[in-house]
Amino acid sequence: MNELIKRARFITVIVSVLVIIATIFLIFNPIKASLLDKEIKNYTTLCSSKFSEIESEVSRCKEGSDSLSSRTMIAQKIAEYNSGTISLNDLVEFTKSKYEDGAKVLNYLVCAVRNSDGETIAHYDSTKHIKISDSIVDSCDMNNLLEYIAYDNMIYLKIITEVVSDGKSVGADILYFDFSSIVESISDENVSADVVSSNQYDVLINESKTIKDYDGERVVETKDSVFWLKKLDENIYISLSTDREKIYSEIMSVMTRIVVSWFSLLVGIYLAIYLLFFRFAKKKFILTEKSVRKLKSELNTDKLTGAFSRTFLDVWNNKIRKKSKKYSLVMTDVDNFKQVNDKYGHLIGDDVLKSISNAMLNTVRNDDYLIRYGGDEFLMLLNETDEEGAEIIVKRALENVAQIKGFSFELSFSYGISELDLSNDLSNSIEEADKKMYADKKKQKNKLQ
Repeated sequence: MNELIKRARFITVIVSVLVIIATIFLIFNPIKASLLDKEIKNYTTLCSSKFSEIESEVSRCKEGSDSLSSRTMIAQKIAEYNSGTISLNDLVEFTKSKYEDGAKVLNYLVCAVRNSDGETIAHYDSTKHIKISDSIVDSCDMNNLLEYIAYDNMIYLKIITEVVSDGKSVGADILYFDFSSIVESISDENVSADVVSSNQYDVLINESKTIKDYDGERVVETKDSVFWLKKLDENIYISLSTDREKIYSEIMSVMTRIVVSWFSLLVGIYLAIYLLFFRFAKKKFILTEKSVRKLKSELNTDKLTGAFSRTFLDVWNNKIRKKSKKYSLVMTDVDNFKQVNDKYGHLIGDDVLKSISNAMLNTVRNDDYLIRYGGDEFLMLLNETDEEGAEIIVKRALENVAQIKGFSFELSFSYGISELDLSNDLSNSIEEADKKMYADKKKQKNKLQ
């Protein structure tokens, strides 16, 4: 029963471990993947919104450029210059303040130049980031009206707008906006915005793990950050990054609650099983063990005399005998017991057996055994005792029996002694002691005659 409980506990532990492993792979991991996908989609939506803000600011820069180029009075003066009505100096003098006033109100504008027929009519430089030079004027390519320029670790938005008077092109404005600042302006506590080159993009992709690759958008993660990347121009990418912990913290928080709840449920089920089954089974086992021990005790003890029973003799021979090298066996038989039963009745006979058994039990030592062999026969198993020592113990037992009071007749017993060691067979030694006992009984009867 105890082995069964141990095995049931072992199986329960194994099943619990398998359930945990299966739960991790079949439930927890899919839940985590789903939560991550949801967080990435939310982050992508946020980044797309941020990207739209950048596009809106670029549109405002384009609108501002168109507004600067569409000033009618300046355009008419250029037309007059082209027709020879006024000189270049007159045109420059007229244009300068008006052009600067129009340029100053444009957000993120770094510099601007108005060109007409290869001549610089006006220019504006807000921060001296870019030096107005002939190279800028010469870069007026009307086939490429909007482009991104990398210069001195900065990214600039270059916009070219046409100056028109009476439906004819009379010049062009070349404007440079601080695109790096435009991108940085959308940064907040959740997202950090930046502009990266194609080389920086390639390095970041190679050093990170791609989470999602959407249409034109890519989400990658490094050890510390999650990046949302989108191509803006041939060699320019917008990078929106956030701390990796911000993406995963909510996931881990949800997973922690799920894991704690699940394990609490598992522990609760295990405790319920333990309390309802194992504890109950253990109580039953203890009761059964006690019952078995009690049954064994009843089987091994003679109820009438309190001596060991004949059944115990087999237990002693198989399990206890080998603990000592030598024993003496004393087979005894109550003298005239049949006559006592016939004359005084079996109740008196039972009292005789109980009294003699008590006397013998008080005689033998703690490591000796007294067995009711059958009827009025008792067998003494005397530990580490030779025949001479056994005689001494038997004589003492005879004296104790002779001193028993309460009967109108004397009590005594006949006996026979044999020695038993590990090489002897128990049945042979008992037979030898039995023969000697009957010889002693015969001798006692001859004395009476």
